[in-house]
Amino acid sequence: MKAKSAGFTLLEIMLVIALLAILLGLAAPSFSDFVRNSRMTSKANDLLAALNLARTEAIKRHVPVTVCATADAAAVAPECDADADFSQWLVFVDDDGDPDVATGDEGNGTFETDSDEILLLRSSDSIASITTVPSGDVAGYVQFGQDGFQRRDLGAAPSDLAVLMCDDRGNTAVSGADISAARAMFITRTGRAEVSRSVERITDADDDFGVGCP
Repeated sequence: MKAKSAGFTLLEIMLVIALLAILLGLAAPSFSDFVRNSRMTSKANDLLAALNLARTEAIKRHVPVTVCATADAAAVAPECDADADFSQWLVFVDDDGDPDVATGDEGNGTFETDSDEILLLRSSDSIASITTVPSGDVAGYVQFGQDGFQRRDLGAAPSDLAVLMCDDRGNTAVSGADISAARAMFITRTGRAEVSRSVERITDADDDFGVGCP
């Protein structure tokens, strides 16, 4: 008596392949968004950590500390660039300002290779698909004074700042009516920094600062 075959028929195999193709087609976009969201979150957390480091070091060292955008963080002598976005940045002790101002030796928001100390460099290797847009009068840098408050060049009065982080999705809602694909880094005059994923808040920042996601 012949034993029964335990294999699959051609029709069954074709049905399984068709089902797998459908499932993969549904999962691929979600996985792609997951990867992009993770990259965006990593970028925002890195910048937030840099700002917190700068503020902490300014308080600890009693000198201004600056986070500035640069076009090439890997350069032998990186430079702050007011036209660059925050896809690359450096954090440095900015202690080379005008010693004659009433508040003491104040930072000038410019990295000087012969006098300023670099605390942190960030290149763009892992965030090439993300664009960061400085808003308002950020002008390529954020500076903290020895009291931890945000400040501008040589002690000029600061304003609330924002840096928008966008990829090719822009400020569009994902996984919820008010959860944006973009991120907004808000820095208050008191030096507190926070990240928001609210479509409404990011849109408000666009209106307030006159710039939005590309």
